[in-house]
Order: sequence, then structure tokens, then C-alpha cells
Amino acid sequence: MKLTNNSFLNLLILLLLTSWSFASWGIEGVENISARRFDGESFQQARDRNYQKLFSKHSKLLAIPSAENVSVSFSQLDLAKVSKLDDFKKLEEMFYYMRDHRFMTTKKRPNFLRRISWLYPDDGCHVRAEMAALKLAASFSQRPQKIFIFGELDLKTSFSPRGKVSWWYHVALIVKVKDEMWIIDPAVDMHSPITLGQWITLINRKSRRVKFSICSSYTYTPYHRCNTKVEEPYSRVLFLQKRFLKKEWKRISTLNQTPSEVLGDLPPWTIVDFLNEGSKR
Repeated sequence: MKLTNNSFLNLLILLLLTSWSFASWGIEGVENISARRFDGESFQQARDRNYQKLFSKHSKLLAIPSAENVSVSFSQLDLAKVSKLDDFKKLEEMFYYMRDHRFMTTKKRPNFLRRISWLYPDDGCHVRAEMAALKLAASFSQRPQKIFIFGELDLKTSFSPRGKVSWWYHVALIVKVKDEMWIIDPAVDMHSPITLGQWITLINRKSRRVKFSICSSYTYTPYHRCNTKVEEPYSRVLFLQKRFLKKEWKRISTLNQTPSEVLGDLPPWTIVDFLNEGSKR
């Protein structure tokens, strides 16, 4: 079979994308994707706004089996491929470690250790999920897969002045314990892992049409290959996470709370966790 110049170029691009990140092509902004959906904006408008900004000159790079391109309805979702954990206790250990672990600093506050930016739910879910996966791999030898959801999503939260945040997509970690699917996502529920059904209900409150994909633990954004085995460089993930740490600090201040307390030794889940521990005794 004779390949034309165009078909050969397309094939070459697809082959390279199996092992190269978008950054290798000089598309440095792909990780700057925003999940935020503005007031009055539809899913399609929010999606197209991001695509136009990031891929207006690289549209051929979208012709890959990315997290969004392979998304399906819930009834078509293949839950059988979700990796298993031995028991719920291990899941809880992973959740609390990932939620509570303070390991980062910012240039402005070099002596103040920070957690992943769970208290800035507006944006940056891909960074939170990737950082969480990296930390769990290092501490538990577990790197859970990721579940992406696409649609007109809304989450009620006290960590937004509007009382809610809106997204066109969201991503979190997913594992299976026995026959139940569990989500690790403290930005949605800061107190414990929640079932897949609970997670969907919390972020799709109006029961709008949504689509899903369950991808590799290494799938960074909706634009990355769903089955990729290429890990994002930690330095790049950390760089972006620090941007959201700044936004998180400002947000807590805007809410008339004390950032050094809420983001330090007195996070909002402290009292509930204490009461829960007391009830178990």
C-alpha cells in the first residue's frame, strides 16, 4: 500500500504520541487546560474554548484515543478493568494519607508545608489527581486509575464564594474494593472515600447527560491518551500545583478564614474526623 505524504505524516504523529508527551511537541500549554465552566456556559462552549486556545495550530494531535475521545455513557463503561484493593481499610489509609500529607512549599512561604490543593475546587483537578497518584505510588506502591467525567457539572461547596463550582470535565482516582467502585477525591468529599454513584450524584446534581472514561493512572488531561504509560515529569506537575496553592491561599483569605490555620494544622475536616474517631471507641 502506497502512503501519501499526508497519510504518512498523520501516521508518524500518532506513533510519536504513543511515547512522547505534548510538551515534546512544544505544546507547553496543554497542561494549562481549565476545567472551569463559566456562568451560562454550556459543556460544548467550555470545551471548545479550551480546544481553541490550546490546539488551534495542532488540530491533528487530537486524532488520538484520548480520555475524552473514548468517553462513553455510564451503561457502556467498562468497570471490570478497574484495579482492585484488598480491603476498605487500605483504601481509607490511602485516602487519609493523600488528603493530609503536607510536603510542598511555595516561594513566598518556604517554611510552611502544604497539602494538595483540595480546598480550591474551582480548577486544577488534573493536577490534583496526578499529584495524588504520584504520592500514592511512592508511599503505598499503588497507582490507582483515573476516571474522567464530561458534561455540565456542578459541585456545591463552602470553599467558593458562590457556594458552588462548575466544570465541563472532572477527573479523580478510582479503585475497586470487592465489587464496589470507590472514588478518592477530597475536593468533592473531604471526609472519606465515596462510591462511584455518590461521586456522580454530588457533581452532576441536575442529572444532566454525562460521559465517562476510565483511563490509565498516567493519563494527565482529557487530551492525553487514555491508555498511556508515559508519566508526566514530577517537576512539571509540581510547578502547576504550586500555582493552585497560591489560588487556594487567596481563596481561604477571601472566605474570611485564616489560611495559616485552615491550610496548616486546622483543616476543615479536623473536627469531623475527631468526632468519628470518638464514636468508634
